Amino acid sequence: MPGVFPLACPGARFQPVYVEDAVRAFMESLDNHKTFGQRYDLCGPKVYSLHEIVEYVAKLIGKRVCVIGLPDGLSYLQAATLEFMPGKPFSLDNYRSLQIDSVCEKGFPGVFGIKPTSLEEIAPGYLQK
Repeated sequence: MPGVFPLACPGARFQPVYVEDAVRAFMESLDNHKTFGQRYDLCGPKVYSLHEIVEYVAKLIGKRVCVIGLPDGLSYLQAATLEFMPGKPFSLDNYRSLQIDSVCEKGFPGVFGIKPTSLEEIAPGYLQK
């Protein structure tokens, strides 16, 4: 029987970037004068909702779970309650940060010559048993 996972802010959007892609971009910028004094947003190739990420991770680790997205009011209530639990698993600060999507307006900057690595290429290697 699957467990139930009440998920706050299920529609929050993320565009995770692989750390090695970010490191490569940083290293490329050190000797590339075109990048000096510039700011770059680094994101992966695909946008996911928090709900999609949680379901994907559960599948990869072999957990049968029913992810139930909470509406905004219950998401806030969950944060207000859990921030007082040991280890502070979810807080009002977390809730507020999930109100702003963590995505890039444009693709990975071409100046670095990097094809960004997808979550699906990396996550199975470190999450699957």
